[in-house]
Amino acid sequence: MVCLKEDSIPLTSSQVKTLDSLSMSSRETAQLVQDEGGLELIETILASYPKDLEIQRAGKSAVLSMQALDNLNKSAKITAKAAKDASKRKKAGASGDVTSDPLKEVRTMLAAGKLMNVWNGGSKSSCHVLISSDFRSVVWQNPSSKAKQGAMDLRTIVAVKKGTGEGHKPRLFGPTPEAKNCFTVQGERSSLDLELAVGREVDEWVGALNQLLVVFKTNPAAL
Repeated sequence: MVCLKEDSIPLTSSQVKTLDSLSMSSRETAQLVQDEGGLELIETILASYPKDLEIQRAGKSAVLSMQALDNLNKSAKITAKAAKDASKRKKAGASGDVTSDPLKEVRTMLAAGKLMNVWNGGSKSSCHVLISSDFRSVVWQNPSSKAKQGAMDLRTIVAVKKGTGEGHKPRLFGPTPEAKNCFTVQGERSSLDLELAVGREVDEWVGALNQLLVVFKTNPAAL
């Protein structure tokens, strides 16, 4: 594990990325990183390297991953309650037993979220995009203040697909999104048009969100 003492400087963006990866791997590892002072260390790094864009991006991503631990804990409690309720229904002769977590492979990623560009009318803003603690909404918020900027209830989402959407269309002389890094969450009346920093993550997020939608529609007690 990466040394979490401040005297381990020089600190590099690769070390911060390692902390981010560890925090994303599981709730237990995220808790260990926090217990060892990982959050405080990353905040020190961010303050020490304010002009290093790579360290700033990696550090902010790591902070978001660790702060998502509370979100994951809330989700775990909700899932446990759903399983308990399902067990009671089964004993009563009802259907809907929850024997395993159908979102096990993607739950951590969805709850922790990711820094993404949210496009609207050809302009973009960097947001923390994640799933709400009850796993029933897609939320985007200010990555610094955590102020919610919008949400889409899963009941209103009709499709999640790769590629650009209406909001990605560039303005004249405005910024242009990388189409390979884009995907769209299409709602009944509006869409959430997103861009990731790395194109290979698009398949992961589109697949995870579609998996969430299937569970929401077919087995909501497992959320």
